[in-house]
Amino acid sequence: MNIRLAQSTDFFQIRHLIHQSEQNKVQNFADIFTEVSVHSFTNSQFQRLISDKNSAVWVVESENKLIGLAWVRRAFRSLQEPENHIFKNSDYAFLEIFHIDPDYIHTPQLQQSLLEVVKNWADQYGFYHLETSVYFSDKSQIQFFEKQNFSPLYQQLKFTIREQSEITPIFHITLQNIWETAKLKGTYKTPSLQKEGFIHCCLEHQIEGVTTRYFQPGNSLVLLEINPDLVQAEIKYETSTNGEEFPHIYGILNTNAVINIYNLEIEIQ
Repeated sequence: MNIRLAQSTDFFQIRHLIHQSEQNKVQNFADIFTEVSVHSFTNSQFQRLISDKNSAVWVVESENKLIGLAWVRRAFRSLQEPENHIFKNSDYAFLEIFHIDPDYIHTPQLQQSLLEVVKNWADQYGFYHLETSVYFSDKSQIQFFEKQNFSPLYQQLKFTIREQSEITPIFHITLQNIWETAKLKGTYKTPSLQKEGFIHCCLEHQIEGVTTRYFQPGNSLVLLEINPDLVQAEIKYETSTNGEEFPHIYGILNTNAVINIYNLEIEIQ
């Protein structure tokens, strides 16, 4: 058996699995697809679903037949974000569908393997919790999730991937056009990285001083707010200007560590 991401050609088999899970009342599909019946789940909806950067659809394949399905997504998204904006660190991932063909339901290892893939996906992208709804008609399914360390939460089950800690963000100022180019590549670097070995950053109370010292009015600047827990390169706090300690990123910055972007205007004195 093989667990893989869903492909465009899987539509009809996936719709069959969804129909099975609907019959078993595994999930409330009116909420998921804004349709009363799974029969209204179209191929175009499916193509949008598997191309959505905020979710992943996993299938279990056995001898060219799909026998399992898991759809996990980011639980919340800001209304200001584009529909297909790639997710950043987020509190909750939500397991919308978790279904195994009834002929294979009594294979606990299969269910566990599929759930492990989902957990790893959520862990990889920095989610703190994984939740799923409790619409199971078969109590054994609830027992399965509870054995996997999910705990009851109202009408849902919740699994904690990591404890959420208070982070102290760091900041970096750059030209808007340079940042726009970096976003497309997924990585950001500065001339200082080659010359000095690191990217200059600062803390919130140091932003004004850095802006005044190094930037001139008239430039289209953006202020990047960075979650240090998501930065793949090493971060060192080192003494610099005025004897203050500044955060330095010793390597290329992965852009998914940037959690907020602000337009920065410098007032003419």
